[in-house]
Amino acid sequence: GTLIPTDDLVAELAKLMENTYRDVNIALANEFAQICDRLAVDPREAIRLANHHPRVHILNPGIGVGGHCIPVDPWFLKEVAPYDSRLISTARLINDQMPDRIASKIRHAVRGISDPKIVALGAGYKRNCEDTRESPAIEIVRLLQNDGYEVGHFDPLVKGMKYTSLEEVCRHGDLLAVLVNHEVIRKELAQRRSVIEKVMRSPNIITFDLSSSA
Repeated sequence: GTLIPTDDLVAELAKLMENTYRDVNIALANEFAQICDRLAVDPREAIRLANHHPRVHILNPGIGVGGHCIPVDPWFLKEVAPYDSRLISTARLINDQMPDRIASKIRHAVRGISDPKIVALGAGYKRNCEDTRESPAIEIVRLLQNDGYEVGHFDPLVKGMKYTSLEEVCRHGDLLAVLVNHEVIRKELAQRRSVIEKVMRSPNIITFDLSSSA
């Protein structure tokens, strides 16, 4: 890569700014999605139209932010300049609340079903990644299990969480919640969706991860 000379403080600050920029923009997309929910509007459609503006690039909303950088780095800026980092702090709170919001949507999706069986797909902190550090998907499943829901959690990329087929893990299920939409999951669902729905007790498949893989 290209080496760009600077001092250690500026170099570290630049890295923190990169990850904070991404965190703030993810938070904006997630907040837009919440507003769309209230108005019964598809957030993907609204964002797609807004992005026709040549200077607008709104990200797609997701289930929160994970990994070892983005959820952590903004707090360093907050620590050194608490009054001047109010937008940064608010973005952190928005993204940290996303697992609670997604868990609430899942509870709503299985309301009225006696002893619902939920299958959660995806445990990596982002799409097409096997790293589970600070994964919002794992937090969502933890919240539901703490409430007493039966939740099977699977991820084809994560060791110890793989499955042989979606038909097998979804058999007699009431909700298939796609939390991290890995490419391999997306392809299997596209090819086998009707078969998967037939083996479920309540054929309900919801993809909560609308984010990009970046």
